Parts: sequence; structure tokens; C-alpha cells
Amino acid sequence: MTEKSEKDALWKDLKLQWSYLKRDSGADEVKKGAAKERINEIQEALKLDKTDWNQPRSGPPGSHLTNAGASSNPSDKILIEKVLGNVLDMKRVMSEEFMTITQKINSLDEKMKSCTCNCTMEKSS
Repeated sequence: MTEKSEKDALWKDLKLQWSYLKRDSGADEVKKGAAKERINEIQEALKLDKTDWNQPRSGPPGSHLTNAGASSNPSDKILIEKVLGNVLDMKRVMSEEFMTITQKINSLDEKMKSCTCNCTMEKSS
């Protein structure tokens, strides 16, 4: 399995694990606890900030997503989930591209350091 396909699989698993934490998921407390552990493992593997499950939530549920708090409209929840999924995908893609660019810059920097130039700085008269 390539590194990209491994990352894609981890992101897919991360989305799945988050779905177990929803109120309407039907998951029991044991399953939710296992999902929280797996989420932290995936976040560590992807070098993301790990979620602190002991930190109390500030404000009403969903207030971090909208100014008015959680929406009671199910279609709004689906829209928010789609938007968040797209944001996670874009963050992953941008992180991968940033890593690629950083690696290329470091490689060029190393090549420049090891390069010896036979030209002289001043022209002989």
C-alpha cells in the first residue's frame, strides 16, 4: 500500500470513527470510548492535533459550527457534515502538498550546499 492510499484510508477511518460519536449513531458508551481512542490514534498517525476528550464543551452543542448553536433541521446537519468532510479533505491535500514542497526545497538546498563551482568571482585582467 502506498503512503497516499494509507493516508486516504486513515482519513476515511477518521470520518467513520467520528460518526460513532453522533447522538443518533446508536453506538453504546463502549463503542464511543473505542471510537475516541481510535480517533486519537489516527490523529497521531496523521500528525494532527489530538482531541482532548476531558476538556468541557463551551457553549451549546454545535455552537462552534454556527453562531446560533445547533440546528434542529436535519438537512442543515447533513450540509454541515458535507462541508466539514470537504474541509478535512482539503486540509489533508494541502498538508500533503506542503510536505512535498518542503521536501523539494530541502533537496535543492542540499544540492546547492554540495555543489562546487569552478568559476571565479573576479575576472582576471
